[in-house]
Amino acid sequence: MQESENEETCLPSTGVKTQHNSNVASKEHCLKNNSSNEQEDGSTCNDHNQSIRPGVCGLVNIGNTCYMNSALQCLSSTPELRDYFYQLYHSLNDNSDNNIVNAFANIIYHIWSGRNEIYDPSTVKISLGKYTSRFKSYMVEDAHEFLNSLLNCLDENLHDKLCSSTTNIIKDLFHSEMSSTIICDKCKTSTTSIESIKFLPQPIPHNNDKQAPINIEACINLYIKPDKLGLLTCLKCGKQENTVQTFGLYSLAKILFIQLKRFKFYAKPPHQNKITSYIGYPIENLDLTNYVRIAQQNDSISLPTYNLVAVSVRSGSLGSGHYVTHFSDFTA
Repeated sequence: MQESENEETCLPSTGVKTQHNSNVASKEHCLKNNSSNEQEDGSTCNDHNQSIRPGVCGLVNIGNTCYMNSALQCLSSTPELRDYFYQLYHSLNDNSDNNIVNAFANIIYHIWSGRNEIYDPSTVKISLGKYTSRFKSYMVEDAHEFLNSLLNCLDENLHDKLCSSTTNIIKDLFHSEMSSTIICDKCKTSTTSIESIKFLPQPIPHNNDKQAPINIEACINLYIKPDKLGLLTCLKCGKQENTVQTFGLYSLAKILFIQLKRFKFYAKPPHQNKITSYIGYPIENLDLTNYVRIAQQNDSISLPTYNLVAVSVRSGSLGSGHYVTHFSDFTA
């Protein structure tokens, strides 16, 4: 999970241990050997002959970059993405940090090589800043926006660098599809569009008891709840009619980001509040089959269940705060 400055985001994960330091974003892992992780050079990202456990590597905060480090630690805790870039590091002819692909592969390698207790991630920031100007500065930014920009840049540059049209690791792992349906209140004619997304933005229901957790399913139910749009032109009726819009999950990615929208904005008077309610999320086997349209239309389709692998949390208010990452004990 990842909490951003105006919204919170989440990444499915498991058992959590954390370290909090204002200068270093750190984490702990309990690793398992897995022969499928063997790399081209015969090494694996789980080999740890060194005294440092692979994956136990803090990232230095350069200025106000805890948002970046938290997002990087979340991605580093994702086994499929980690293994892909760890292996890619060994196959790159040019291991310089000039390209975002190289820079990210280097980060993954140094976090998981077992050779580093602390690593400077500034090369990723510099490389991303070449594509997205907002990340050139060392001011506080939004972790969700950083994560989205990083994945987009990796997607684009992997294609250019590897010239491969058969494998798209970013799309394969992270792309879900959301459906939006607009229904005419009078004739019930519906129009549906499908949009590719990487994040599921989840509103948080009102909760009078701030100490009682809100189940994640309650957030999803609010997300897909029909919403009155007002008057729109119906193609069948030929005139403006009241309409209703519903959102749905059409298909789900292998790795799911859930973005919790923790900041609520009010128009009169203009102000915003942070929603501090706890969200209940299963550590293992989150089943969203009942919410996915493609599964509802075809009983033979089997959808994966989700285990929690990482959570990015932003403490504080909209104006100030600090990002930390909680992550699974068995992301190896």
